[in-house]
Amino acid sequence: DKKWATCDSADTTALGNELAKAYSPSFRPLLSVLHPPDGSPVRKEHASNDSDDEEDVEAAEALAEASDRAWAAVDELADSEKERLRAVVRLNSLGFYTNSEQLCHSGHFSALTGSGLYALASGFNHSCEPSVARFSIGDLTAFVTNRPVKAGEELFITYIESELLCAPRSLRGQSLNR
Repeated sequence: DKKWATCDSADTTALGNELAKAYSPSFRPLLSVLHPPDGSPVRKEHASNDSDDEEDVEAAEALAEASDRAWAAVDELADSEKERLRAVVRLNSLGFYTNSEQLCHSGHFSALTGSGLYALASGFNHSCEPSVARFSIGDLTAFVTNRPVKAGEELFITYIESELLCAPRSLRGQSLNR
C-alpha cells in the first residue's frame, strides 16, 4: 500500500518512521552513543535518481515525503536533532535477510527481511577483514567470531556484502559510500 515500499532504503526509512512515531526523551541515552555524535555536522542523505523510470522517481519522492512527515510530528526535538536521528538510523541500522542468496528470496522470504537498531550490534565498526560474521534467520541475528580474538580486541563486522570483500579497494569504497 506504500508507494515507496520497493525503494532500496525502504526498510531503513520505515525503521526511522517508527522511531519518530514512538520517540520519547528516554531514548536519548540509548541513541547518544551511536554515530554521528551529538553536535557533529550531519551529512544529509541525498536521493539518488539514477533511474529514468518515472515510477522509481515517484517512489523515492514518496519515501522522502513519508520520512519528512514522520519527523515533522516530533515536536520536542530541534530540527538539527531530528536530522541527527535520521542519520543515526541510516548509518547504524543493520539489516536482517533470511535466505537472501536464494533466487526465490523476493517471492518467498521478503517477509523475513528488515532493519533494526540494536543496543550493542549497531555499535560495531567496519573492516574489510571482519572478525565477526553475522547470520540471520527471520528477525534473529547471530554474531559469531570467524577467527581467534584476544581479550579486549575490538570486534569488527563488514558493512558491505561479503562477496565484495575480495573486490578492489575502489569498488569496496563505492559500496560503503552509497
